[in-house]
Amino acid sequence: ASAVAGEESLAGGSARVGATLQTVNPGAVVSMFDPLSVQASGIPGMPAGQDDDTSYYFTVPKEIQPDFRPRPPKPTSQLPPELEGVELGPAACAANEELNLGLCYMKCSLLTNGTRPHRLSAYQCCAGTSGLGCLLKENGTLQFSFVGRGVDVDGRGTVPHPPGQCLSDEENFLNQCYKKCTLLTNHEYPIRSGSATCCKQQPCYNLFHLQTSGGDCAGYNVGGGSTNLTKCPHEPFNVKQPGQP
Repeated sequence: ASAVAGEESLAGGSARVGATLQTVNPGAVVSMFDPLSVQASGIPGMPAGQDDDTSYYFTVPKEIQPDFRPRPPKPTSQLPPELEGVELGPAACAANEELNLGLCYMKCSLLTNGTRPHRLSAYQCCAGTSGLGCLLKENGTLQFSFVGRGVDVDGRGTVPHPPGQCLSDEENFLNQCYKKCTLLTNHEYPIRSGSATCCKQQPCYNLFHLQTSGGDCAGYNVGGGSTNLTKCPHEPFNVKQPGQP
């Protein structure tokens, strides 16, 4: 605010004859016309004193204090200590799952017995790959439901999940990491068809193609590692390795 030249005095500043403009303290001027600032002084939540050069307006910090500055995000945790130096395989879904928009779902071919093998969304399996053609009832299956119901399920019939990583000598079966059957059977039964069962060749419902061994954390029902975390079957690891975005 400024005062026009003249023999006149204002709170917080003055003007002299012959001067052009003189700077006036705006807080002092405002306090003359703001009785509320005086009447409310001392009330919780209200600034103390008048709106002058000692008020909160003029004493506010010029920068955000360190305690109130946004903190940088904590670095993403890397591998658990037990996995330091252990080689992980690529992030992948289980053998009976397919990847759609970053999540693993049970394959539409299994859910629809092969009639609508193409997944277009979490709720939609289709006979072809055309989105428009899939809108036809005879070509598509559209089931809006709660997560973990209908076709919106993972390979175990539960909630879809991100791809996970097993150890490099493991395979993902029903979202569990097992030591590869091909390693356990010296390549004779390379296909895993159960937690403790390996299969020689398709079809694996043929009992003559199967070999079962072991029980809880024994035989073929084992993980590929040597630590408590990986020696038994375990869930895939959803961790970021160094260099991953």
